[in-house]
Amino acid sequence: MTALLSSRRPCSRSGSCGRRHKRRLRRQARSRHPVPRDFEPCFAANRCTFLGTALQAEGGDMRAHFRFKLFVPIIAASLGAMAADVTLNGSVLEIKSGTLQATGDCATGKIAFKAGATELSGVGELFAIRPDGWVSALLAGGSDRFLSDNDTLAVQLRSEGGPALVVLASPSGRASFCRLRLSAIGLPSGRIYAAYDFDRDQLSGPMLSYLVQALPEGRPAVVAVVEAGSRPVVVAASDTQAHPKGSVGVWDDAKGTLSGTATLEAGKPYEIRMAAPGYKAEAASLNGGEATIKQTGEWVRVSLSGKAGAAAWSVKFGKGGSGGAKPAAATLQATAQGPRCVNVSGSLSGMNVVLRRNDGREFVMVEPSVADTSVSPETQYTYALQVVDWSGKAQEVATAKVSTPGKPDLPPLPEVHLSDLTPVKATNGWNGDPRRDKSIQDNPIRIRGEEFKRGMGVHAVSELVYEAKPEWKRFVAVVGTDDEEKGGSVGFGVFADGKQLIRTPVLTDGDERFCINVEIPAGTRQIRLLVDDGGNGIGADHGDWANAGFLTK
Repeated sequence: MTALLSSRRPCSRSGSCGRRHKRRLRRQARSRHPVPRDFEPCFAANRCTFLGTALQAEGGDMRAHFRFKLFVPIIAASLGAMAADVTLNGSVLEIKSGTLQATGDCATGKIAFKAGATELSGVGELFAIRPDGWVSALLAGGSDRFLSDNDTLAVQLRSEGGPALVVLASPSGRASFCRLRLSAIGLPSGRIYAAYDFDRDQLSGPMLSYLVQALPEGRPAVVAVVEAGSRPVVVAASDTQAHPKGSVGVWDDAKGTLSGTATLEAGKPYEIRMAAPGYKAEAASLNGGEATIKQTGEWVRVSLSGKAGAAAWSVKFGKGGSGGAKPAAATLQATAQGPRCVNVSGSLSGMNVVLRRNDGREFVMVEPSVADTSVSPETQYTYALQVVDWSGKAQEVATAKVSTPGKPDLPPLPEVHLSDLTPVKATNGWNGDPRRDKSIQDNPIRIRGEEFKRGMGVHAVSELVYEAKPEWKRFVAVVGTDDEEKGGSVGFGVFADGKQLIRTPVLTDGDERFCINVEIPAGTRQIRLLVDDGGNGIGADHGDWANAGFLTK
């Protein structure tokens, strides 16, 4: 069956223009679902599939998604098959994908999670971690209550005074890699944290702002996270997953002891895992049983054995233990990719490695390189790579300097402005007709802070067609995404009688203005100006043809 579908649909998932949705999908969709630059706003689809509330239509080498607002409240992910069924029954949110099942009460915060042999319950929040790191609270409501196959489901169970228990699961079941910003799940920023991975039986830290976690194939990763550094703390115990509150340890600074209560089971080993930088575990005791100590650097493991039931334990610490590994020598390189982008790469990365810019801006180097898109043109920057220890002190290990280039020169102003002409065809992807001398939301045209008095404001997918005049020699324009909306990505194309004169790269709000100055072939009868969605949907795609028009000389 062949269906003729219009690519025009409301721009926004919720509110103005779906900026969160666009940020999430920009990276994953650009490489997976490229959209041809020269295409009509309507196309023939030979395959249509319903995905929750969305219709996926495919025709040739194109794929498009269309949302139907009458199906509420669940939203299907665009440009990728849904990997999880998400439904809202009253106040209870239900998530199902293969063996993964999770429910959360939006009113009370009560959560139940099950995936294979992992089963947890308590009070907390469900989060969706998007591929670009954006975190959406699923129980909090809004339009982001969905999970695509590229997202990660995060379950946080709160425990007063004890570690935060974080469960990370891939709806698709594939092995993956997740970077979670701790402040996004309610943990205070500016603190030092330690973590314990139950699957790998591994302690890690110090951590600053992010938890970087590998997800095994077919099962979730369960991680306990707790503030650490100033004194010994319990990071996790054998029964933390079932009883997070049981992992609370009470520190007595006067006695130098960490103590608590463990619930032992007959025939089962019980272990308490601790972070104790700068301390040495000297002795351990268990009421009615035995306690043995194993310490490696700042990490302490205490094994308990005794009768089944609750029993008090205590560990005596003295000063002088390991404060963590010394930072190794490092290298750092900074390269300007353009007037507003610097790529910084270093030989050290980790959850306690910080990149600090000379004006105070900071990045956590959880990956070997960082793209800094907050720089300004024609500016010199110095970057310092620093390693933060358990006390929060930073040691500088490498520096790099870079200067950003200036903005490209503007083309000459047109003698014939587009906004003074009447196109023979004008289509727009959102918010009515293209605007003359205004952005698509009727604001002054602005690209990276620079205002332009003349031009055309459009929204992808857009097409402007003009009958060419013999005296038109060149087409000039300054193009880019308008500053009124963040998260967009668009491509611009200029065609003369179907022949491509120029096609820009995909431009985002992090890219500099792109200047066009192309010759119009003699005898040209028609000029077509196209703006596409960059290959990842039209949300937030506010494009400008600034100072656009024709030269006659």
